[in-house]
Amino acid sequence: MSLFAPKKSLGQNFLTSEAAVYKIVKAADIQAEENVEKNTQNKADLVLEIGPGKGVLTKALLAAGAHVIAVEKDHRLIEDLSVKFATEISEGQLTIIEGDAL
Repeated sequence: MSLFAPKKSLGQNFLTSEAAVYKIVKAADIQAEENVEKNTQNKADLVLEIGPGKGVLTKALLAAGAHVIAVEKDHRLIEDLSVKFATEISEGQLTIIEGDAL
């Protein structure tokens, strides 16, 4: 991950607290595909993440079994996220969209 200063104009604050990440994922009560009852049409939970930043929360959501659509406005972060999560992207567990969620 390349180093750069957060942009104030984008209101960037990068999540670094493992305790906060744990609480967010726990509160989301993610249902992974392997935990969904067989013979139902339910799939793994789909999570829309606005501003994945450096991917700290993204990584935890994926580890919990969620399918994630991450919308990132800052073009500087897209390449790093694409490299960091290349496997998850190729497996269809993660989609990264460069754009403004508004």
